[in-house]
Amino acid sequence: MMQMAISIGYQEKSLLIMPNKIAASLPYFTPNKDIFLNAGLVILILNELGKTQKGKPCLNLEKLLFFFYIIKKPLILNGVLSYFEKPSVQLNDVEYYSVESISQDQDALFNRKILKDIIKMLSIKNLIKVEYKKSDGFMYYLSKDGISASKDLRAGYFLTVKKYLEGLKSIQSTPITKLTASMESIQFNHG
Repeated sequence: MMQMAISIGYQEKSLLIMPNKIAASLPYFTPNKDIFLNAGLVILILNELGKTQKGKPCLNLEKLLFFFYIIKKPLILNGVLSYFEKPSVQLNDVEYYSVESISQDQDALFNRKILKDIIKMLSIKNLIKVEYKKSDGFMYYLSKDGISASKDLRAGYFLTVKKYLEGLKSIQSTPITKLTASMESIQFNHG
C-alpha cells in the first residue's frame, strides 16, 4: 500500500500514514480551546489595554472578557468601534469571511471559566499583577515578566491580534455597560 507524508502546520512534524487512515490519524486542534494560545491573547490584551495612558490599571474581569471575546470576532470588533464612531480595523478576506468572524454566538462572552483559568496560570507564573479597586473590583495588568513575555508574541496570529488591539485603544476606558450595550446594536451585512 502507498504511504503519504503529511506535514502538520505549526508542529513542524511529518507523519507517515496510510491514505485510508488520514482522517483518523490527524490531530484535532481547536484553537479557541487551546490554553496557551488563549494565554498569549490575554497577555497581549493586558499589554496593550491593561493600563491607561496615565498608568492606571483599567481592566477588570468583565472588561478583560469583553476584549478577549471581540478580538476573536473582528466583525463584532469593527461594529463596536463603529458604534463609538471610531475608525475600524482593516480586515482581509480571511478575517472578514472566516466562520469565527461570521458567527454571532455570544456564549463565550459569558464564559468566565477559561479566562479565570488563564488568570490563575499567569498569576502562578508571575506574569500578571492584580490590584483591587473598591469601585471596579480586581484590576489586572502585566508584571515586568509579563511585559517581557508579551514582546515574544510577535508572529502570525499574534500580529493580527495586535492590529485589533491598536484599534481598541480608542475605547479602552469606556465603561463596560456601554461596551456591552454597543454589541446589542450591531447588525451584520456579509455582502
